[in-house]
Amino acid sequence: LATSKNDAKAIALLLNWGADSELKENTGKTPLHISATQDYDTCTTALLRYGANVQAKDHLGNTPLHHACKLGHLRTMKILIDHGADLKDCNYFGETPLTYANLGGHLAAVQLL
Repeated sequence: LATSKNDAKAIALLLNWGADSELKENTGKTPLHISATQDYDTCTTALLRYGANVQAKDHLGNTPLHHACKLGHLRTMKILIDHGADLKDCNYFGETPLTYANLGGHLAAVQLL
């Protein structure tokens, strides 16, 4: 809930109290996936600072970077890449983050990758 509300302070507080940063919703998305989808760069940074898995996969095999690239979220893409996101990681359909950026028509995202 803190991630969907873009509340980085609440995220930090909850994670300090032992909340699970890898808890998945019914589609396999972690809080980091949700943050990347919404382009919540401060939440993304907070989650990563507290150990969120940058390579976590949802039920389709997409990582947070796949989601950020699909929507052209450059700030979040850069944060994920700076924290070790694998640019060549394929989802269960063989699609990379670059594939998603290209299909979405996000030229700046393609160039960043």
